[in-house]
Amino acid sequence: MHLKASSDISLIADANLVLLSVKSPDTEPVIRSIASILPFDTVILSLQNGVSIVPMAKTFYPAVVYVAAGMNGYRTVKHHGRGKLVLGIY
Repeated sequence: MHLKASSDISLIADANLVLLSVKSPDTEPVIRSIASILPFDTVILSLQNGVSIVPMAKTFYPAVVYVAAGMNGYRTVKHHGRGKLVLGIY
């Protein structure tokens, strides 16, 4: 799989998945700018430290999930919460 990266938000208008990798203070301006562009069923995967953006994200999107996880080595993710976390193609 080849991924394309860009800072031009108009290119994501038909995206199925958006990987959002910005510092916490930049999250709200980015979410505000993409909220009206993306289809309602687009998955936004925010990869950042902390949970301070969860309440703000809920004002734009009906389903927001926080997963406590971290890198535990090369290609290894450790889930710090309860239950099972499955990553990959489903």
